[in-house]
Amino acid sequence: MWHSLSEKQLNASATIPGIFVYASEVGDLLTVGKHTLSVTFTPNDVAGYTTAQATVVITVTRATPKIAWPAPAPITYGTRLSHSQLAATAAIAGTFTYTPGEGAMLAAGTHTPVVTFTPADPPATPLHRPRYQ
Repeated sequence: MWHSLSEKQLNASATIPGIFVYASEVGDLLTVGKHTLSVTFTPNDVAGYTTAQATVVITVTRATPKIAWPAPAPITYGTRLSHSQLAATAAIAGTFTYTPGEGAMLAAGTHTPVVTFTPADPPATPLHRPRYQ
């Protein structure tokens, strides 16, 4: 999973006027892990002030994907679970694993199937969600 830099991360400041030049740019993509961001500040008054540099470490954490799983309509005893009941979706690519799975026949009563979503992009965190049926 990639995260893009914005003005929120590239936000150095100084007490005097000048120009900041970052080694990274807004929109640069960072992977999960630690990254060092650096900036060079050149003051407008170069006769009275020297150029300064600074670095900070930014940590990009794993994202937890959001999934949607609409509550299915009740089913009649003897009906096997199908895509009609096991129809979770996510905004990113990945694999859904249901327990019980497609083709299972449930006893009469209320059941709580569970879906596990594993993103195709491994740095994201798998998400488990029960759904009452």
